[in-house]
Amino acid sequence: MRSMAKRKKSMTVKETQAHYRAENIELSLAAMVKRNRKELGLTQFRAAMLAGCQRQFVSEVERGKMSLRLDKLLDLLRVLGLKLTIEFGSGELQARSTFE
Repeated sequence: MRSMAKRKKSMTVKETQAHYRAENIELSLAAMVKRNRKELGLTQFRAAMLAGCQRQFVSEVERGKMSLRLDKLLDLLRVLGLKLTIEFGSGELQARSTFE
């Protein structure tokens, strides 16, 4: 925790704002993944099996881990009926359900 405080102090205001925007994006992606998984009646283990990854990866996505392998994330989103949209230049990252 102490090293994190030091790291934040050394970040510029712009970097700090970008960090928090990214964190909020990850948390909303996490919430959408968890919601869709539960709506499909899948356990983390079953979703992981279908996506070809480990249950721990699904757990990390649902907790909003900031650094994830994109290929694994896309496989998981596909299994859960989600599509990831990235708009360059706007700083926006959105996950949308293909079921809606």
